[in-house]
Amino acid sequence: MSAALDLLVRLHNDGFCLRAVAGGELEYDGAEHLVTDVLLADLRKHKADLLELLEWDEEVACGLIREALAYLSGRHVEGSDLSVLYPWEDRIDEAFAETDMGALRAALRGFVRSGAASFAGDRYA
Repeated sequence: MSAALDLLVRLHNDGFCLRAVAGGELEYDGAEHLVTDVLLADLRKHKADLLELLEWDEEVACGLIREALAYLSGRHVEGSDLSVLYPWEDRIDEAFAETDMGALRAALRGFVRSGAASFAGDRYA
């Protein structure tokens, strides 16, 4: 499912909004010029996993947030600049409020990567 999650995050970061709709179908909004045969093939290939990743489940959402916080907690360096996390926290809050699992997963990926990169940089500063 990692490939599907990578695809979901990439699409979201490229400005696509991917949704599961009735009948087990995928729907997207985004720049049409970025829709290629390769992208459509990837969507078909990972459709089942994408549908699962996009299904809103508050318990799963809370678990993903807890995992992200625990991961960063183990890498935090005292005195680190946590401001790199603020924009991601806003995106996480917005995605949760909108019950948008795709946006939540993308925001959490950015949150963890930004935090880990910042903390690693602080260790070597």
